[in-house]
Amino acid sequence: MLCFFGLLFGGLAIRSSREEVMMRTMPATAATVLSLRPHKSDFAADIAFTRIANGASVACRDKIFLGGRDESAHVGAIVRLIPRPDSCGEAVVIGPRNTTLLAAISGMALLSSLVSGVIAAQSMLRKRPTA
Repeated sequence: MLCFFGLLFGGLAIRSSREEVMMRTMPATAATVLSLRPHKSDFAADIAFTRIANGASVACRDKIFLGGRDESAHVGAIVRLIPRPDSCGEAVVIGPRNTTLLAAISGMALLSSLVSGVIAAQSMLRKRPTA
């Protein structure tokens, strides 16, 4: 179970790290929030933005999830994002990333799994008195 959580958080850390690299290397654009509604523990927003494709501007509309971190968002607010170069969907919203925290949790879970496995193996190898 600990190994599973370690791999899960490791995958999230890798994804967050890739998004950080995207934020440093790819051009960002501003998107306007057209509508906003609560969705589970975060907010779903319909947005409009412009992306550049083959030197031409393309008007896009998409639905994104802002997460619970942005309660101050309202209709007409500006959200920074990185659009995909080939489509209007699945833009990456620029916001805080927890890469270091996710990597630390992943490492602790994997290390705990390893220690638990070693302890279990040692207890199985220990000689038991027979009656």
